[in-house]
Amino acid sequence: MRSAIIKKYAVLRQPFTLASGAQSDLYIDCRQVYFRGEAQFLLGELFFKKMLEVEASQGRFDASGGMALGSLPLSIALTQASFRHGREFPGCAVRKDPKLHGTQALIEGSSCLKEGASVLVLEDVVTTASSAIKAIMALREAGTQVDTAFSIIDREQGGKENLAAIQVKLYSLFTLKDVDE
Repeated sequence: MRSAIIKKYAVLRQPFTLASGAQSDLYIDCRQVYFRGEAQFLLGELFFKKMLEVEASQGRFDASGGMALGSLPLSIALTQASFRHGREFPGCAVRKDPKLHGTQALIEGSSCLKEGASVLVLEDVVTTASSAIKAIMALREAGTQVDTAFSIIDREQGGKENLAAIQVKLYSLFTLKDVDE
C-alpha cells in the first residue's frame, strides 16, 4: 500500500483538535481509507507481513486488538489476511466503557484471550498513543501480554516514546512525513 491512498482519501488540511488535545492543521482520517475494500486487503497483507517479521524475533502472537472503533477494521483486515495465508488469528476490541447489557463486556471477542495470550495492539494513527495505552492496560488487566503495537501512521509526536515507557514497541507502516508531502 502506497501512501498515495492515504493522501487521496484521508488527509484533511484545516484546523483540528486531535484526540490527544493537540491542535493541528493536518488531520489524517484513516476511516476514509480502511473502509475501502482495496485498502482493507492491502492493510491486512502489510500487517500480516510485518507480524511475521516481528514474530521471527519476538515469538508468536495469539490475537490482535485495540480500542474500538479504530482497531476493529484493522483487526478484521489482519484476521482475514491471516486466514488467506492458512492461519487462524482472532481479533478483539476494547470498548471505552463496559457494555451495560448482555455480557457487559469491556473486551469484545475476549473468548480468544486465554490467560497469558500475546496480543498485538493495532491503531490507525498514533500521536501520543493515549488510545493504544488505554487498550493495552485493559488487555493486560484481562491477563494478556502486550508488548507490541502496529499502526498505519505514526505522527511522531511522542506516541512511540509513551508506548516504550510501558514496555511496548511500536511499528508503523508510515510516518506523518510520508503523507504530508
